[in-house]
Amino acid sequence: MRNILTLILLFVPIILSAQKDIFVPDTSVSGIKLQDPISLKALIPNILELKYTTGPGSRAFLQNKDGSENLTLTFHAGSTAYEIAEIHISAIKSEEIKDAKTIKLNIDRFITENNVKLNIRKTELIKIKGMHYETSTVSGNETLKYIIASFETSSFLRRYNLPIYYANYTFKDDRLIIIDFGFEYP
Repeated sequence: MRNILTLILLFVPIILSAQKDIFVPDTSVSGIKLQDPISLKALIPNILELKYTTGPGSRAFLQNKDGSENLTLTFHAGSTAYEIAEIHISAIKSEEIKDAKTIKLNIDRFITENNVKLNIRKTELIKIKGMHYETSTVSGNETLKYIIASFETSSFLRRYNLPIYYANYTFKDDRLIIIDFGFEYP
């Protein structure tokens, strides 16, 4: 019995430390969920009036309470009217918003279910998302890219019946300035 307890105590930290390397995808921000029409209708019942068509698919532009954070919801062509496929969060207004309606939500900050939010440091994000990412740098901004692309082995992708999930986190001066995640257009 003592040997079993010793083995358990030895392996538990190893198992827990290995789990930190598993990427857990975000699927919602402030209660708005990817591919979940019910959560969207509950928060924004008139979302269809706010959609702005931009080629194949459409987008809706939202802001937090004080207008300091912008949330763009992307709806893919061929999906049902309320199914969000991609989410973009930034402090910078998109040029596409000019002609589109933008509404403010009674939300202080846009935060994902895994507690990712603008302005966190890169080390904080890596603690949350893990070490399995690729990086790229454009104009001095570093982007950490996480991807799930194996439909055959991913229960996550099979649950949504979509081929690729991505999450990109862009940093400027070690602070998160852009969050992008969702399902690529098939």
